[in-house]
Amino acid sequence: MQDWKTRAKALFLIEKLNISQIADIVGVCRQTVSKYIKTLDEFEGESARRKEQNRIDRVEYKNNWQKNRRNTISYQVTGDTLRREHEQAAVELSREKYH
Repeated sequence: MQDWKTRAKALFLIEKLNISQIADIVGVCRQTVSKYIKTLDEFEGESARRKEQNRIDRVEYKNNWQKNRRNTISYQVTGDTLRREHEQAAVELSREKYH
């Protein structure tokens, strides 16, 4: 019984795996691993570190998404292009209605 606990602790603190991954590796259900991990003295510090890293990663993802969005065609839509597309769609729809 102690063997899976030491392995789970190492996987959580050293390998930085999440609860589901640890449960798959050690062969214990996710809820049991979660209860054990939460009893560790290092859990609060590691949890706070992971939350901060996730926040930083999310900000970086948002910034990259905005940069990539500017390079797409939808960002370059103007009033003229919208009007032309609308007129084309209206012609196609009205043609389909009577044929």
